[in-house]
Amino acid sequence: MSVALFGGTFDPVHNGHLRIASELAELLPVNELRMMPCGVPPHRDKTKVSAHQRLEMLELGIGVNNSILSVEDIELQRPAPSYSIDTVTFMREKLGSSTPLFLCVGMDALATINTWRHWKELLSFCHIAVSSRPGFSAPKQGPLCEWIAQHECDNLNEIKQCPSGYIYFCDLTMLAISSTTIRDKIKQGSSIRYMTPEPVVNYIQQHRLYEQLQTMKNNLHEIIINALEDVKAQDIVSIDVKELTGVMDTMVVASGNSNRQVKSLANNVVVDAKKAGFDLIGIEGDDVSEWILVDFGDVIVHIMLPATRVFYDLEKLWSLRPDDRPISADSDTTMRDINASDQD
Repeated sequence: MSVALFGGTFDPVHNGHLRIASELAELLPVNELRMMPCGVPPHRDKTKVSAHQRLEMLELGIGVNNSILSVEDIELQRPAPSYSIDTVTFMREKLGSSTPLFLCVGMDALATINTWRHWKELLSFCHIAVSSRPGFSAPKQGPLCEWIAQHECDNLNEIKQCPSGYIYFCDLTMLAISSTTIRDKIKQGSSIRYMTPEPVVNYIQQHRLYEQLQTMKNNLHEIIINALEDVKAQDIVSIDVKELTGVMDTMVVASGNSNRQVKSLANNVVVDAKKAGFDLIGIEGDDVSEWILVDFGDVIVHIMLPATRVFYDLEKLWSLRPDDRPISADSDTTMRDINASDQD
């Protein structure tokens, strides 16, 4: 028994992913190769559609009759960023101490693996199988180069005798397809047939994915504002920060009169957003409920007690103009973004 993990955002999955996965399963060889969609990628941009939609597309792409390729959703079950060390630690506990486990990465990932969390500990739990990437090569000097040299092995029979500890370089067929190209073609109204399996094409068309990303962001913003107003939030302010940071597009700030109301406001935002199909990345501060942060990626919501809000003064921190007005249920001002002028 041996298992390989092939991770990615799969936003969306395409024939290049499936070709690499099939070749890896045959080359290594393993009894099972699990394609693992990343939940919250710590080293990449935010995904364009929900985790649930990426998972469904991946399941459709693999199909029901594939005896080797399967889907592993472990990283989608965690609200925290998807660190590989956490994943392989969990999988090692699940598989036992003697089963060979491969973590499959591209050469581009290997070149920066020393920026990963606890990267030197990865080989204590798994082998690393590296596939080539155009324009990327293994480092030629430095600590990362030395680490690779210490663990590299080109003898698969020897590798398969151990559950972990080796780096193996694979020569695979690379198709000139990318998820970015697929998303761009959809925006342009061009065909994506033969770039991804037909069931995935049909799913994307049925759900109109990647066509109206800005509309989706606006809908989330409106849902959040309505959810806050439904529980009588005070002084709701929305700040457009997409020109100031790559972390988010919009920050919403609101107040609650008590710890109980602050928590109720946060819960209402989470429930309404999830009902509409938006993924919650994380929530912080709900144990004390003086300041709760609700993170949806593109939109981050801060709900605070009035005294806490005055003390931290996020509006001033993000340079809110003094003539801007808050959004409130009894205001003549409709929902709108407030442009920030200077970076924090």
